[in-house]
Amino acid sequence: MSTLPQHIQWRSRWAACWGHSLLRALATPMPWAPSSGPSTVSRSSPDAGSLRPRTPDDWHSSAHMLWAALVLLRTAPAELGGQLCQALTEALRRRWRGGAIGVEADHLRTEPGAGRPFGWAWTVMLAAEARRHQIAAEQGWATQLGELADAVRVNLLNALPRMGSPVRLGTEQNTAFSMGLLLDAFWTLGDSRTANALSDRARSLFGGQERSSSAVDPGTADICSPALAQADLVRRVLPPSVFSQWLAGFLPRLGSPRDATLQVPVLRRGAGGGTSPLPALSLTRALHLRRLAPHLQRARTELMIRSADRLLEDSAPLIATAPVTAAHLLVPLAVLTVTDC
Repeated sequence: MSTLPQHIQWRSRWAACWGHSLLRALATPMPWAPSSGPSTVSRSSPDAGSLRPRTPDDWHSSAHMLWAALVLLRTAPAELGGQLCQALTEALRRRWRGGAIGVEADHLRTEPGAGRPFGWAWTVMLAAEARRHQIAAEQGWATQLGELADAVRVNLLNALPRMGSPVRLGTEQNTAFSMGLLLDAFWTLGDSRTANALSDRARSLFGGQERSSSAVDPGTADICSPALAQADLVRRVLPPSVFSQWLAGFLPRLGSPRDATLQVPVLRRGAGGGTSPLPALSLTRALHLRRLAPHLQRARTELMIRSADRLLEDSAPLIATAPVTAAHLLVPLAVLTVTDC
């Protein structure tokens, strides 16, 4: 895995900003399912009963933020500072008091489709991160979150054999993106049975001989480039030499000067030519390009790494001014991108 260049000092530049954004998002009351878009909103009430999801696709709305908080506390405590570390820890404590984690586990047992697939992915990511975290171990959160991940595991293993055509949109429902997160998390948890089942299904769904194009016009709700998410998933489940050959056939233009995914994505609005940034898409492109770069020829590898750096530099500063309806997801994606390297 390649490393971030020295000039991208994310801890000193962005960690505190991202921590404050998480606090705002976690504390801001939001509707469960806004009519204008996906129900990816924060929950403000800390009591266990209020944490029960009210809509089928809203389960992840806290899990990804709580994961990001734990990662920042583990990887950048000095840059966060004592006061912010204490505030984030207290936010976690409030969110998980009163048996709240058990409430979520019970809900997943009675509603096995709740949160599928994006919520499942961030839930198991959260449980895996808690295993690494001293505070989570001391507070008993790691054990409780492990039981929550077990509930996801049961639902996932039941769902995998019946899974039909994958969702290939660039939205949160993208199958490959969530499967990749789930695979990483279950390997971290040491659950080889579930990880192997995921790997087998990923190969059957995505590992065939096909050719794709990365030049797809992004939509306003996109958080990933579908072809890159698919390639990053297949990277996890094929031997490196086999994957390099597969990647060359799947995305023959990847890393070439004309590859659209090397550019900062924007949403074009109307005939007037106005554009809007898509920072979530920029962040995941940076993540995927950096992961895929070592599997291409040197010239393309270098171009992809430079593009990944530019995508991160372009999108990370936007988080400071993003509304909570966007920041709640941007911070976890940013943390995922910088800590993966």
